[in-house]
Amino acid sequence: MRIILSIIIAFGLAITSAISKEAWCTSNPSNCVCSEDFQSTTYTEVGNDTVSAFCLGDQTGDKPCRYTDYLAGDPYSFMMIGTTGYNGTTDCTSKMTISTDATLLADLNNGVGSVARFLRHTAANFTGYSGSQPEMRFGYDPIDLTGVKRISIRFYSYHSSDYQWASDGSCTNGKLAHNNATNYNPPYPTITYPSSTAGGGQMYVFRDEEYNWDGHANFEGFYFGPEAPGNTFIVGDQRNRWYRHEVIIRRPRQSDSAGLGLGYDMEYWTTNISDGGVTQAALKLSAGCTGCMAFGGTGTGNDFAWDTSFHPLTVDLPALYTELFREGTTCNGWQGWAYATVAKWTTDDCTGITCNGGSGFPTSGQTGPMIGPATEVEAGGAPIAGSSFSGAVIRGGTVK
Repeated sequence: MRIILSIIIAFGLAITSAISKEAWCTSNPSNCVCSEDFQSTTYTEVGNDTVSAFCLGDQTGDKPCRYTDYLAGDPYSFMMIGTTGYNGTTDCTSKMTISTDATLLADLNNGVGSVARFLRHTAANFTGYSGSQPEMRFGYDPIDLTGVKRISIRFYSYHSSDYQWASDGSCTNGKLAHNNATNYNPPYPTITYPSSTAGGGQMYVFRDEEYNWDGHANFEGFYFGPEAPGNTFIVGDQRNRWYRHEVIIRRPRQSDSAGLGLGYDMEYWTTNISDGGVTQAALKLSAGCTGCMAFGGTGTGNDFAWDTSFHPLTVDLPALYTELFREGTTCNGWQGWAYATVAKWTTDDCTGITCNGGSGFPTSGQTGPMIGPATEVEAGGAPIAGSSFSGAVIRGGTVK
């Protein structure tokens, strides 16, 4: 699904937002790209067309996320994509609900957090790509990659007890996140869940016309994985639980991945918040996998053996955001979200930081800095006051 802005309608409506941003961003201002805690008490539609809408919260703070392609760089909290029903007035409040469910918040806060609300789908089930339960996106495009070696998005999500992914019932698809060139241009490596019984999930949309891999003139995608060593994450375990997710991109700049011969890498980390689980790597592109490639891999079983020659052919990949998309006649269940942050670093290793230790961080496998836990969720921190900003305008476009 791709939006091309063909109409810009400026109604002169300025949205001013101030109050909260995540404590991590206050402590790490040079690393924080944007903060969206989903603690707003109302959301205003700041962009729309017949099949999509952008919504901005009243407590988003002074580090808002932005979408240059779709919204001309104006701030937003989240974006919805469907096929019908976006009217430009009530989309943000009809298709999404601000929940204060005491039971689920107690599960998320676990006696130490201070989260007061979360955002969730209004509809109980996905019943086709009609907009009743739309695709949900939040993140940043494009991140300024000047000197940057590593970028990340971290967020918390809850899945209802009946939630379905691909291969469940009539559900045929279930995605998590994208990294791509700016303005939704390829390549777009994606993390997806092929089924609820799968391990770490799957990375796909790696094609020979978009990536270099020395010695392999023709290759495409993965059937599964590449799962990280020691991974015990099962997709279906997210049902009726809060999880922390963090997607890390190493060397998103072409000058590093190709120019310095360091290669491109993608990691996906999960933490079971409800049960107090450890932070583990579910997927790592560089971990490789056996018998996993659609075609063109190594060996007789289409194995994937990553090396530093694996990188995008020509472009930087500065966009990082969720791609919470499902497909099928019916996909049961709904999702909820809290505390999303996008970050960047000028280092891609553990120099000067503590890796593989500390509360809420991995005990092994950490390759460099990561955002990790939100103080407000896992350590009792209060929301941090942010400076106000204004200037968002209503914009329209078309989707194809």
